[in-house]
Amino acid sequence: MSLPSLQLYFPSSPHQALALISLPDIPKSSQTLSYESTVLASRSTSLTRGQVGKVLGPTYAGSTAKLAYPGITFDLEGSGGRDDIVRKVSVMPRSGDVKPLSPVASCVINVSFT
Repeated sequence: MSLPSLQLYFPSSPHQALALISLPDIPKSSQTLSYESTVLASRSTSLTRGQVGKVLGPTYAGSTAKLAYPGITFDLEGSGGRDDIVRKVSVMPRSGDVKPLSPVASCVINVSFT
């Protein structure tokens, strides 16, 4: 399933488990992305490396092009500084955490286009 700024990936399997949620073009998106009560990105607010670190805390040193936390990755564009812009957000289960939903489980995804 894919919308202009949201992609859901369900690999071929009998369980139909959601394997990836991708927001492929954050700067051009009309969506508001928030974590708890903090707005991370909107039409008027760009998501940066510094803001991700402020909200989610430090992560392991790695590539200057990505910030990776368990289950979520932020692809960046810039020179490795706090003002690098987040271009893409990918949310996926950690290795071994993919389990089929039980019949009573549910999932709600709110997408707001303003």
